[in-house]
Amino acid sequence: MRFKFLFTAVLLIAMISLSFAAKVTLRYGMWGQEQYEGVLKQIELFEKLNPDIKVEVELVPWGQYWTKLQTMIASGECWDVFWMNIFLGDFADRGAILDLTPLIERDKVDLSPYSPVSLELGKWKGKIYFIPRDFDTIALFYNKDMFDAAGVKYPDWNWTYADLMLAAEKLTKRDKAGRVTQYGVTVSGGSMTSLQGWLFPMGIAAGADYFIDEDKADMPLNMLPFKFAASLAAELTKKGFAPKYGEIENAFMAGKAAMSFEGSWMFGYYVKEIKGFKWGVAPLPKILRHGNVTNSLGNVIWSGTKYKEEAWKLVKFLASREAEEILGATGAVIPAHRDATKKWIEFFPKEFRADAEIFIKSLDYAKPFGTIPGFSQIFQRLQQYYLAEIVAGNLDPVEGLEQAHKEVVEIIKQSKK
Repeated sequence: MRFKFLFTAVLLIAMISLSFAAKVTLRYGMWGQEQYEGVLKQIELFEKLNPDIKVEVELVPWGQYWTKLQTMIASGECWDVFWMNIFLGDFADRGAILDLTPLIERDKVDLSPYSPVSLELGKWKGKIYFIPRDFDTIALFYNKDMFDAAGVKYPDWNWTYADLMLAAEKLTKRDKAGRVTQYGVTVSGGSMTSLQGWLFPMGIAAGADYFIDEDKADMPLNMLPFKFAASLAAELTKKGFAPKYGEIENAFMAGKAAMSFEGSWMFGYYVKEIKGFKWGVAPLPKILRHGNVTNSLGNVIWSGTKYKEEAWKLVKFLASREAEEILGATGAVIPAHRDATKKWIEFFPKEFRADAEIFIKSLDYAKPFGTIPGFSQIFQRLQQYYLAEIVAGNLDPVEGLEQAHKEVVEIIKQSKK
């Protein structure tokens, strides 16, 4: 009897040991402190549903993330799953991340709850490398107190660029010396030099069907719609309705600007921080039509992972409605899963929920951000030189974007070598 008891005890211990030995640990890399708690809640549920898998979340500041990732991949010791953005193409071409297309097809993953434009951001050369976890769009933030004082009607879906120009003039204030004390309009609280905040979405509104051609590896800035958008930015700045490059920052939040083109990522921050005036959110003004730009992040799998199936389980779970609702309930970002966006809206006080819906509706008019070789260098060069010179009046918008396009083509060529 005693022998039988000892045998059973030894067998039980052996089974427990095997159970612990079989447990897989995945490493999950991310940036974004504001999303960390939400991610931990997602992982907690995943581990509950998958007790044989443990996930270690590694939060890395944005400024260090890409350098660390490159180093890890080169060393052969990398996160099994990690966040990816518009740099997707570079990592896919290097074979650093897995093509998820066969896994999606094998498991019959339903992608219908995701917007086609968001899904495009997870593709490269016809293959799917990530399912979008979130998305963003741009909207027009406006100071209701300033509008009321100037007798200007609030912007809505019927607003055009002409309405914007007229309102910017009426809302701009100067002191006796002629110095601007209140700007009519800004982009991200500053000058009109932003690609994502102004040139791209307004170029789309002016008739462009894309602003980055991934197949041809081109950014066709020499197209007429972008020249028109740049001309509007130059005119607003020349007349003093918008600030020059580097002249002011955070003007909208500081109560120094009546309107500002801003991303959805700023919405929650403003709801929390702006207490000194009443404000709202409106769609971007039309030119020929509504236009917008969207970007998405996604979870990719490192091609060198030892735990491909377990990593895929994690990625698949993070794309589920259940996980996306956890993300939405944090208010940090808009979940990409269509059925989970309601959670993001409900995070905010009732008086801001209609404003929050503007960002979601704007996705219907948005084009995907996309990527091209040398993207980071191109982005910096365009904003800090070409657009800065255009809005300062030192460079003609038409000639400036022709020059910019030639330089972009050259940067792309050099980046491909």
